[in-house]
Order: sequence, then structure tokens, then C-alpha cells
Amino acid sequence: MKETLHIYTRVSTDAQEDEGTSLGTQKDGGIEYAKKNKFKHQLWNEGAASSHDEYTNRPIITELIAAVDRGEIKHIYAYNIDRLSRNSLSSAIIADKLEQNEVTLHTPSGKKLLSDHTDKFTMDILRAVAVYDNAQRTARFRLGKLARLRQGKWKGGQPPFGYDLDDGLLVVNEGEAKWVREIYALYSERHTADGITQYLLANGVLTKRGKVIWSSGSVESVLRNTHYKGYWCYTDKKSGETIEVKCPRIVTQALANKVLKQRELRSYKRAKSASIPNTKKY
Repeated sequence: MKETLHIYTRVSTDAQEDEGTSLGTQKDGGIEYAKKNKFKHQLWNEGAASSHDEYTNRPIITELIAAVDRGEIKHIYAYNIDRLSRNSLSSAIIADKLEQNEVTLHTPSGKKLLSDHTDKFTMDILRAVAVYDNAQRTARFRLGKLARLRQGKWKGGQPPFGYDLDDGLLVVNEGEAKWVREIYALYSERHTADGITQYLLANGVLTKRGKVIWSSGSVESVLRNTHYKGYWCYTDKKSGETIEVKCPRIVTQALANKVLKQRELRSYKRAKSASIPNTKKY
């Protein structure tokens, strides 16, 4: 009876890190390896998932390792060992599981049985290199991001409501910007966040994600957002450095000041109301 080769595939959430190692490439490589070595095969596709954190945050490999613990798996294929994990602790735990259960790890370059001392030594070296490489990659990504921010470019991800991206820079989306100004104007005239959401709904205004329904939290976020006043800040978690980035202003300083005054007044009233003891008798 043919044994089963369990093919594990994963790409990073950062596509740039996985150039040339798509899910299809990994899958095809595993199937070809299985045919060449006379295995049946079963695919375990994680999809796009970060390997920086503990492996237990990834459901497919968690299930795979649980099957290893139950003695159901004896052969695992991965395009390279960093597909399993780039986290040093997770790498050690996975290797220990494979060693205890005498699982053979297959890669395009060959197979390794971790219960064999020579193979284990080789894998330890390869894991150490993968962890080091990941640390270097993370550092380069962080420094590159900080460099882009200092050039006035967006931090990444979807831009705020009212803006689009042009070569990494925030530019005003006039169709959305008029509603930003309307939100600020309504709030400055003492309309509530809930009332503004109803107004946006009645006028068919879509959120940045194309949704019809606005929440009061979304409106509050627009009112708190400094982008509309011409700047935004990013704090680097590693160094604690805060970078202020300029961007096109959408609301005037006078309107922004009126909204700030209203927010402070409402906050004061809420705090004062909360401090008044409940004297109601039952």
C-alpha cells in the first residue's frame, strides 16, 4: 500500500516575500515529488498567512501537527522549511513533534528524518538560517517603510475616507471629500454622530469599503482623523520614533476648531453627567 505524502502550502501575507513561491508552485512541486517517490498525496493549503507568530495562529498547520501527534502522518512535504514557520519557538516545537513521531520531512532537495541525529543537526542549522533571514527581512521592511514615510508616502493599506493613493501619496478624492466637510459641518452645528449616520444613509453615501451603512463609530473616526487637517502621525513600535507626515487638507482650520470645541464640550457634559450620583429611590 502506498504511503501518503502530506503537502503543506503557505504564502506570506506580504506577497513580496514569496516571489516565485506561489501556492500553485508549491502544490505542483509537492505533487510531482509524490509521483516521483511513489506516494499518494494530500494537500494542506494554509493560503496567505504570516509565519512570524506562533504556529497555533494558523488553523491548517495546527490541524496538521495534531494529526502528527495522533500518529496519522509520517511524511510531510514543504517547499522549504520556512513554509512551516519562521518563528524560532514554533520552529522548535514543530521539529520536536516531528522528531517524537518519527515523521520524515520532505523538501525539493530531499528528505530528513528528525529522529536521525545527522538529519536533525542539519535541520537545526537550516532553521537557524531561516529565523535569521526572517529577522533581516523584517528589519529591511521596517526601515523601508520608515524611509517611505519620511518621503511623505502612505503607511500602507487602504487610505482614509476622502483620499485616494497616487504613487504612494494621499490625494484628495473630491467625491468623498465633500462628505467629510459635510460631516464636520453637521457636527459643528450640534448634530449627533447617530444623526449624521442617518443623514449619510438617506443620501446613499458609501463608506470607503463600499458599504451603505455607516456606524456612529465610523463618523467619530472621521471627526478624530487628523488627515483632514493636513497631517497624520506614525509611531515606530521598535524605536518609539513618531513621524509626522503632511497630506492635503480637506477641512479648514476654522471648521476643525469648531468641531474640536464641540467634542470637548460633549465630552465634558458626559463626564459631568456620569459623576452625578443616582438619587432615585425605589
